[in-house]
Amino acid sequence: MNSRPIAPSLNGPPRCTDRWPLSSLGKRLSPSESKRTSSAANPVIDPRLFASARSTPIKGKSIAQGDRKLSQAAISARGRSLPPVWTLAYTALAGLYFQHWAPEVTDAFAAALGPSTIGERIGKPVDRARQLAGDLWFYYGSRYGEYLKATGQPDRDAYLASEIEGTPAQAGAYFRLAECYREYGDFDRAVIDYEHALELDPSSVEALLRIAVIRWDQGRRAEAESRFQTALTVLAELQDQRHVPESFWGTARSTLELIGERKLLPELRPAIDRLVQTYVRRNGSYRVEPMLRGILAAAGAPDGVRWILDLARAANDQTAFLDGLTDAAWIAMPERGLCYTRIIEVAAQKVAESHGEARELARGELYRLQLKCARYYLDQNEPRLARLMLESVPDQVRASRRGETAPIEVGISVREGRLTEFLEGYRREHEKASADTTFLLMRARDGSLITSRWDDPERPLPLGSLLKPFAALAYGETHAFDYPQLLCRGTADQCWLPHGHGRVTLDRALAHSCNAYFHVLTTQLNGDTMSAVARRFGLGNRDAGVSAGAFIGMGKGWKVAPIRILAAYCELAKRRGEPGVSEIVRGLSISSRQGTGRAIGDALPGLDLLAKTGTAPCTHLPNEPGDGDVVVLYPSDGSGVAVLLRAHGVPGAQAASLLAEM
Repeated sequence: MNSRPIAPSLNGPPRCTDRWPLSSLGKRLSPSESKRTSSAANPVIDPRLFASARSTPIKGKSIAQGDRKLSQAAISARGRSLPPVWTLAYTALAGLYFQHWAPEVTDAFAAALGPSTIGERIGKPVDRARQLAGDLWFYYGSRYGEYLKATGQPDRDAYLASEIEGTPAQAGAYFRLAECYREYGDFDRAVIDYEHALELDPSSVEALLRIAVIRWDQGRRAEAESRFQTALTVLAELQDQRHVPESFWGTARSTLELIGERKLLPELRPAIDRLVQTYVRRNGSYRVEPMLRGILAAAGAPDGVRWILDLARAANDQTAFLDGLTDAAWIAMPERGLCYTRIIEVAAQKVAESHGEARELARGELYRLQLKCARYYLDQNEPRLARLMLESVPDQVRASRRGETAPIEVGISVREGRLTEFLEGYRREHEKASADTTFLLMRARDGSLITSRWDDPERPLPLGSLLKPFAALAYGETHAFDYPQLLCRGTADQCWLPHGHGRVTLDRALAHSCNAYFHVLTTQLNGDTMSAVARRFGLGNRDAGVSAGAFIGMGKGWKVAPIRILAAYCELAKRRGEPGVSEIVRGLSISSRQGTGRAIGDALPGLDLLAKTGTAPCTHLPNEPGDGDVVVLYPSDGSGVAVLLRAHGVPGAQAASLLAEM
């Protein structure tokens, strides 16, 4: 039996009286032989638990967030209730982890591993409270070998091989040993142990890749190419298995990236094509992203995208496969245009080849993709291409999908500088709308009217909750823009929603036009401050005797000309970067998606909108309980258009629905 000491002496530098290099052994310990060195592992020591030790909180931090001293404090604190070997083992691991090359770390390794040789230890009991035993000894022996190698001490190779001595038939042990040699620059020794790993596990693509990279860096191109070729072959075999290993996808991506980095695509592309085409034919889009990203990284853009589109021909449902590519964040926006071009071709071909009901379904899918492509061109600031794609959809289909086409048409008109023409056509289209509905359409950047149906937009009117954003700004200016969070209990707090809005912040209060929230704000707001904000935004002055409720549109006390309130909202949007205004703008944005203005967002999905609704005392005959108002801005930065609509006899949320229908 070999007489190598299991651990060095506690005193002085570590020494080994009989090294045990693998290359000099006639035979290695079998698993059964290695187990006879001890009967069981220490029950309280598990190297995998080092992560939990590193997360032990000390002074509000974890070891992973701290440093070596913090680490040792955590280990010492936790070790008080555990056997001494626990503290020794984790002190040793922490020293290696933090690269703390110190005598106390060496001593911790030595004490945990013990001074006895294997021969002395067989058949003899070990005090497991003070020393490691069983399989864990071999694990810590390997870590000690890493420590010795890092510090340039002797006997490192013998200890590095400890894990193999404990598990001589496991490929992973050889792989980990090879990784250690590779990390320390001993590449030829690393290759030897990668080869040993492959002897035990020929399907280890990771080992093949490591050898390929090492040989490439050594200038042995032919051997590197051969190893990459073998790795592709193994990957092809792995995907033929009934249960594909979880590592397959990540390893496939790494293989392709490494091949691309070394410009070996021309030589290896046939094998790559066979691998990926087979996968796509069998699995379609299922977990294909890692392989496709590997191809893109290997070939670069746009060649990688063209290669992927060629591989997509293998999919049973090309349209679904390509549709996923148009939404792939890992494909740059300019290159997605190639995907759109291809998917439109495939969808059109499917229409031509279909019959009956299948053709109608294919047509519907083609129209959906054409509208999606038009939105893509619009986002890419290609209005001409967006218009061509939009006009490829039949007129009757565009009319039936107004919710989808209207935002595209507006966006194209803005980018082409033809917004006035478009909106004039829109006005003519809807000029027969109910006489009970009036509106103003304004160019937001300069406050000029584009078109209107409002008898006297300069005549001041009560405008209800449309005043709330400006009341909020006045409050913010006197409270360091620290907007409160408040509880709305509904009717009990004078809110329009009987059961209340619950706890609300400013943005949510604006989005849902919560009266209770703004009643509280007005109790801490004086008339002079509100008047100052009103003058700044062109909303006039507070009349004497007007109640605080008028600040948020309650009653008829504060009247503002419709054209002035619309211009004020445009100005508010342009000041969105100023203190306190960002919260207000966020509330108007939420309103267009989830609040009282939600109907607008539902009708124009995906657009960057601001919306605010309000219900004011009726100014029409016959008199109704109230009139509904809604202001909408697109886009939200005040660079586009703004509309104010008033509907007779309905609340503000319903006015938003009427505008959405228009």
